[in-house]
Amino acid sequence: MKTIYWMFLILMINFISCASTKMINREEDYNELNRKLEGKQVLIKLKNNEVITAEYAYISADSSSWFIPQGVQHHRFGPNNRQIIPTSEIREVSLKSTARGALRGLTFGLVTGLVGFYAFYSQGIDFGLSLYPRDVMIAVGAIGMVIGGVKGLTENYVINDPEDTIPTVPNP
Repeated sequence: MKTIYWMFLILMINFISCASTKMINREEDYNELNRKLEGKQVLIKLKNNEVITAEYAYISADSSSWFIPQGVQHHRFGPNNRQIIPTSEIREVSLKSTARGALRGLTFGLVTGLVGFYAFYSQGIDFGLSLYPRDVMIAVGAIGMVIGGVKGLTENYVINDPEDTIPTVPNP
């Protein structure tokens, strides 16, 4: 049982900070993306494999703009100037959220702490301590929250370019 618990614990730690991916291809999707980007620093991955650290980004169906943050060097774009390129050049926009990562870490930590307590308690292992499930859940939940907050939760938004899509041919 201890082996299963440790495997479960390792699995939960790996899931604390995962990335989520969403395709952007409608006007509503661009509006939602821009609400999330407001005031945040993001990574913009271009189709030529360039990665740009940007802030105050605005992405629309036809063009996109952003500022290069102060202190960030980029060979193509200078700092403090609004950069505008066609959105068709963008592959993906990534946003890291430490708050959502901490919340996810706390959730996984609480679940892992509860499962761990009962896994050891059911085997009669108490390490000579008089612990309650609440104490274990709080301790492991706090650890999970710290790990999740440090790692963060990455949200990837893939820009769907209509020119890149392969047309489907109906079956005869």
